Amino acid sequence: ARRGLRAAVLIALLVPLAGVSWTRWRLAPGSPLRPSDPGRIVAQAATRYGVPPILPAFPAYLPRGVDLLQALAAATRARAMLRPVDPRSPDRFAFRVDLAASGDVRLPLLAADGWEVTIDGRRVGWRSESGLVAVAAAPGSQLIVARQVWLPEDVAGAALSLAGAAGVLVLAWRGRKPRATTA
Repeated sequence: ARRGLRAAVLIALLVPLAGVSWTRWRLAPGSPLRPSDPGRIVAQAATRYGVPPILPAFPAYLPRGVDLLQALAAATRARAMLRPVDPRSPDRFAFRVDLAASGDVRLPLLAADGWEVTIDGRRVGWRSESGLVAVAAAPGSQLIVARQVWLPEDVAGAALSLAGAAGVLVLAWRGRKPRATTA
């Protein structure tokens, strides 16, 4: 009877998840985006996916104090100055920039805590400008790499999640009764 109850609880938990994964979590149809796509195509895709069109990533949030329209306009101008460099990943973005004179370079990334930026392998500081990550660069061709790093609150969240999962496993293990052997 106890085994049947566990199976019923497991099915009751999984059935709603199976229905959601096929309907709500599917992306809208359309061609994939590339960082080199023009702003018009990016805006259409953003409408299709329901997120702000800041490339190369589609962030799910907007940092405090950022004006979305100003950030979108600045991201379009920033994309025109930069050439994306492969390989890209969700937490690492590389750009090549050619400057005639030293100046500020804005990256099409929302200025939120957790960015680590390097120029030609040297770690540099960054600041928020028009809601985007901005760095000071020297003249010439340079490789700018922005990477997201884990913040203390990210580490704490992951640790709490792992502790919770471990707690569930311990409770499940302790709840098991050894089978009686018949002689």
